[in-house]
Amino acid sequence: GDRKRIASADIAVTLGEAQVTAKGSFGRPGDAMDLAFRAPNLSMVAKPFGLQLAGRAEGTATLTGTFQAPAGRVALTGTNVALPGDVYVRDLTLRGEAGSDANSMVDATLQARGIAVGKENPPTLVAETLNATLRGMRAAHRLDADATMTGDNRVRAAFLGGIDARSTALAWNGRVESFAVTGRGASSLTAPATLALSAARVELGDARLSGDWGEARLEMTRWTPRTLDLKGATAGLQIRNLARSLRLGTLPRSDLVIAGDWDIHSAETFEGTINVKRVSGDLRIGEPALPLGLTDLVLHAESVRGRARATVNVIGERIGRIEGDGGAQIVRGDAGWEFARSAPVQGKAVAEIPNLEALAPWLGPDAKLGGSLNANVAISGTGADPRFSGGARAMSLVVREPASGFEIAEGDVALRLDGRTLAIERFVAKTPWRPSPDALERIRRIENPPAGGTITAEGSIDLAARQGAIRVKADKVPVTQLPKRFVAVSGEAKLETGATGLLVTGAFKADAGWIGALAEALPTVSEDVVVVRASQPVAQEQKTKEPMRLDLKVGLNDRVFFQGRGLDTRLAGDVHIVGEAGSTLRATGVIRTVGGTYEGYGQKLEIERGILTFSGPLDNPQLNVLALRKGLPVEAGVEILGTTTRPRVRLVSSPDVPEPEKLSWLVLGRGASDSSPGDASVLLAAAGALLGNNNPGSNFSKKFGIDDVKIGRADTSSNLGVLPQSTVAGRTGTPSASEVISVGKRLNRNLHLTFEQGLADAEGALKITWQISRQFQVLVRAGFLPGIDAVYRWTFK
Repeated sequence: GDRKRIASADIAVTLGEAQVTAKGSFGRPGDAMDLAFRAPNLSMVAKPFGLQLAGRAEGTATLTGTFQAPAGRVALTGTNVALPGDVYVRDLTLRGEAGSDANSMVDATLQARGIAVGKENPPTLVAETLNATLRGMRAAHRLDADATMTGDNRVRAAFLGGIDARSTALAWNGRVESFAVTGRGASSLTAPATLALSAARVELGDARLSGDWGEARLEMTRWTPRTLDLKGATAGLQIRNLARSLRLGTLPRSDLVIAGDWDIHSAETFEGTINVKRVSGDLRIGEPALPLGLTDLVLHAESVRGRARATVNVIGERIGRIEGDGGAQIVRGDAGWEFARSAPVQGKAVAEIPNLEALAPWLGPDAKLGGSLNANVAISGTGADPRFSGGARAMSLVVREPASGFEIAEGDVALRLDGRTLAIERFVAKTPWRPSPDALERIRRIENPPAGGTITAEGSIDLAARQGAIRVKADKVPVTQLPKRFVAVSGEAKLETGATGLLVTGAFKADAGWIGALAEALPTVSEDVVVVRASQPVAQEQKTKEPMRLDLKVGLNDRVFFQGRGLDTRLAGDVHIVGEAGSTLRATGVIRTVGGTYEGYGQKLEIERGILTFSGPLDNPQLNVLALRKGLPVEAGVEILGTTTRPRVRLVSSPDVPEPEKLSWLVLGRGASDSSPGDASVLLAAAGALLGNNNPGSNFSKKFGIDDVKIGRADTSSNLGVLPQSTVAGRTGTPSASEVISVGKRLNRNLHLTFEQGLADAEGALKITWQISRQFQVLVRAGFLPGIDAVYRWTFK
């Protein structure tokens, strides 16, 4: 019946794979109890007791002393241990021994590796290793700790003190003798500070810290289960180095130095004051990081019996002036201090940016931004249902986005907030026409409005429900105007947001357009190159939570021209585009050419038919193109069918003639019978480029029933290749090694027929090669240098 003593125990418990044994007594001087445990899975043992433990642990212990002053020996090891408070340790070893009276010796060591904290998976690693030693007596001892943090950081600390024998509960009193952080964010304690630890109170006395981030004085730091007291001041804190010392993930790009003081007391109510002001330096934000040009920054916050109020004033060369103040009731909630949901909140914010020009780099290199911005917002309602009112206005707005060339010469935008609704009160923007000289030359017959185009918008969005609609109207608006591209459109679009995301619907007609393609395609990776990435880009890994769906109709309106890559034509037609932005868009409709020419292989072909039919993915329409060389007895040309990913190209003519005749009329403008020997190289080059292996199913050589066609020197056209050769009658080949065209046909596995025709003269030769073995062939030649050769080849390795 004695609750302060276990008189006698002899216990052996098995729970799953876990085993615990206890034998002896504990609670009075002279008692001793031996313990042993082995737990391959701590969670099975801890769960019945409501403890959050996991991992593997085993050890032995001998307990002496009393419940108020326990003593004895302990040896413990653990692997992948999860402790309460979301603390994780990969490897843990503890050895310790302590007596029960005040003057008894204390000796303990702790070694831990891989210490991580947090609810994330995996948790954040805070220390790679931790070594701690405790030496001395219960009443007076020294604790030394040495932790290697991630990277080059290291923390060393020393504590002097002892167990308070007068306390009814376990308590420790002493001082922090030294504390130092080396490496990134180095800092140290400038003088020892008192420290008291117990389950009911943690209190640090007056402490001064100095480091790379500045200096701070912690006049009072006291914690109890129901109260928190913090008081201190700093003459200068460097924001970037402080964030580095605190190991914040995102470091501010800043040389800003602030000073401040704080005096906070939280108990039944939240009381205190906080003051912050800029001392020197600036803050850089955005991408690319731009300095705000801060000249003044002041923050004051105070709370009296939980009623909090704060004011802020920021002045910068780039951001102008921002002022604000507000108040709310702070109460203790389930997760800590929070704004009272039923109490009123109030506040206001005013922003004045007289010149937006300095923020232009956020739009990209060579971008333009100008005008002024004023905003005035008031907050009312309750903590659970805050209400916003006010508005913002941008005047004399100037924008140029360099990637597309979209430009606003003068804009006026006014937004209004009412409760939870954001409405467009006014949106008018003038968009000037600035076509390049090439574009202007092509669209000169189309009216060029002196005043340019106009964009207007209206609508509203419920910010709480995330529902609403905005209607945008465009009148002769150049959506892109670059040296090689100009497109102006008119039409209307509607942006609707709801539970399923953002839906964009609209219909536009082109007022003018000119697309000038590059003379050559941009360089691309060869098809035999495989790119292997360690991981997919973030944009592919994380699907948009609120997708944007498109439903757009676009009409070219017979006013769009295409010029480049040999093609010069006008485009007409309509396309209906649907799908989700960021994924494969689908399209239906037809785009066709209206007249025009295609220039290739030194000839200008007239486009008889040019149709792109969309009935699937936007980037893979069906092709139906016919281009002819007109004005000849035989009008020959090229027909392209299939899709853009698998086009099929073939020669056509009117009237229909054999393939060699089509090619001759297309390239030379005359029949094959009228061609000179020197025209052969021209025909072969054109055929290879026009109907080569790059066009699936259109191999030119196979159409003529031949296996290979070559142009080169006669001695390289031999079936034997270019290695040194000898024959019983002398060397093979021609002494002059003149340029020839060679056409070959393999009759069977061992017989190869070759015809050679000189390009510089009228001489020709017919050769038949009989492959008897890999080293021995018989060569029969008729025509130039007739004869029969027995040819052998030696290969030396």
